Amino acid sequence: MVPYLGDFAEDATVYMPFNTFTSDDPSASSTITNLADGDIKVHKDGSTTQITTDGATVAINFDSITGNHLITIDTSAHSDYATGSDYLVRIEGTTVDGATVNAFIGSFSIENRYNAAAVDLANGTDGLGAIKAETAAILADTNELQSDDVPGLISTLDAVVDTVKVDTAAILVDTNELQSDDVPGLISTLDAVVDTVKVDTAAILVDTNELQGDWVNGGRLDLLLDAIPTTAMRGTDSAATATNLATVDTVVDAIKAVTDQMVFTKANELDANTQSINGAAVTGDGNATPWDGA
Repeated sequence: MVPYLGDFAEDATVYMPFNTFTSDDPSASSTITNLADGDIKVHKDGSTTQITTDGATVAINFDSITGNHLITIDTSAHSDYATGSDYLVRIEGTTVDGATVNAFIGSFSIENRYNAAAVDLANGTDGLGAIKAETAAILADTNELQSDDVPGLISTLDAVVDTVKVDTAAILVDTNELQSDDVPGLISTLDAVVDTVKVDTAAILVDTNELQGDWVNGGRLDLLLDAIPTTAMRGTDSAATATNLATVDTVVDAIKAVTDQMVFTKANELDANTQSINGAAVTGDGNATPWDGA
């Protein structure tokens, strides 16, 4: 039986050992002659046509041990070595123990065997590398948990939950209260208020639009402003006013000259020097000598 050496990666080097023996009984290890690199024959995918054997070499009596030999095939040496193919290796026209020997030595393949496990392990999404990365992340998280105050975090979480429960109860109370409120009635009242506001807003808008017309050139307010006396007119009015004020001031000064002569020996009582009454001269001083008409 020809040994199958395995499925190799593209451009890999294949090592194929084999042994030779004498024809004696019992047989013994024997060297091989007439075997050179060119005597190594390789057949691709069962074809009877030999492929180019560049890169194939043989070491007879490997490590100086009689009867142990090693064929080495560098699959990167020629394009005939391609993925998806099987290869048979044989020797031809060699001599062992005086006899001519032609023999198949072994077989191998290049990336021609589906290995589901290998494919799965190489998968970047969930293969071995991805599993290792996820394991490292889990380990990092676990190490972090070792340093975390888990009981403290649980206590804090418990306090938060209690607060949420209290708030939830308050919300439930408010919700139950809403159930008893006359929500449709409130909405109707609000709608009426909104309608009133809309009416008032419309009236304000009308007045505002009216003001826009009053302020334009030729509008009511503009005409009122135009009717105000000019600066020159105001200057003329001021001159007349100053004249009138001067006249008033003269009259006031005359009145003051008279009132300054009045004497009030006793508060709120005007002193008077009466000379006559109804055209009759008055005698006496009104004190020791009584008044008396002449």
